[in-house]
Amino acid sequence: MLLCGAPGTGKRTLAELIHHFGDAQRRFVELDPEGLAAGDETGDETGHETGDKPGETLGDDFVYLCPIETLPPDRQLAWFEALGERRAVIGTRLDPRRPEQRGAIHPALLERCKVKLYLPTLAERLGDLEALCSWFIAAMPPRRPVGGISFEALERLRRHDWPGNVSELEQVLAAALAAGTRECIELRDLPADLHLRGVRPRPPAPDEELALTVIERNAICRALAHTRGNRRQAARVLRIGKTTLYRKLAAYGLE
Repeated sequence: MLLCGAPGTGKRTLAELIHHFGDAQRRFVELDPEGLAAGDETGDETGHETGDKPGETLGDDFVYLCPIETLPPDRQLAWFEALGERRAVIGTRLDPRRPEQRGAIHPALLERCKVKLYLPTLAERLGDLEALCSWFIAAMPPRRPVGGISFEALERLRRHDWPGNVSELEQVLAAALAAGTRECIELRDLPADLHLRGVRPRPPAPDEELALTVIERNAICRALAHTRGNRRQAARVLRIGKTTLYRKLAAYGLE
């Protein structure tokens, strides 16, 4: 099986789920291709010795190898063949459907991985954002009872570009839980620099496109993105006073 997805999209988590539900009696072993490419004899994160030859001491383990493109194509094929009949999941940060990326993966490996799963970025699956937040909040060690996330905080998260995907979301929520004091993650609990990492205007509904409030709100978002969050400079770009900008930020939930 080949899992394809950008960094942070959850390939390892999916591999663990496949192992849990399909082959839990075998040990899950994650191999580090960078270590293998360098000739490291302990090529997995668990400290399991893999030896100098591909697969010689893996036993009957369930193997997860990612990102495969770190290995030269000939080594990719050697490791893939050495896995034999073992259950294995191969991961890549590339998209083999794109010709300019497909060449980094050995064609025989692509042919033999009959099952290929393409993991979307978080920006492509914002409909899952609330459920992901709930899952992470429940899974993180509680410092206090936290039942969820406020509407305003969730809206802020929906306007972020999420270049780090699900991994970045986990880090943001961990920071918010550490900063907050209430039973719900509030807008003020989110990292102060969140808007520096990609704030985008919320696309208005067709009947909202000409509403002055929507136009103004989106203009403020674009100005903040253009000035990398510098509010004084954003006020100059918008040609309004700094006090006026702060008042509008509060009114639109953009503080």
